Amino acid sequence: MTAKEYMKQYGRLKHRADVLKIEYEKEKLTIDTIRAAGSGDGTPSSGKISTPTENKAIRLADKLTAYQNAELEALEARQKIFDTICGIPGEFGQVLFGHYIEMKSWQEVADDVGYSLRQTHRIHQQALIMAQDVIEWHFLI
Repeated sequence: MTAKEYMKQYGRLKHRADVLKIEYEKEKLTIDTIRAAGSGDGTPSSGKISTPTENKAIRLADKLTAYQNAELEALEARQKIFDTICGIPGEFGQVLFGHYIEMKSWQEVADDVGYSLRQTHRIHQQALIMAQDVIEWHFLI
């Protein structure tokens, strides 16, 4: 795995967690809407949970679990990448942190480090070489 692929893990995993969160929230909203529309007619009910309602609750719980697991996986990747970046000095580490951890655009990173966009990309290329060394060193231990 290249340093760039390694660094991109957090963004990819965070995006997946965000998508799962949106899906969970949509499902929850749908269930809440259906429940609100179907309740309050004043007639007594058996108090039992119907199979369709039970299935919806299970599906919702599964989506919540998937989201939480994805969020945890993203957080673990973020920490590994952060630890790697901490071993890279100065603006090299700052460029990697800004782009891969804070997920800033290249222009925002360039503004943060006070260099032109072109120079920021040069620093990024050098930082990836440094990161590759740190990554390979960690795998040797």
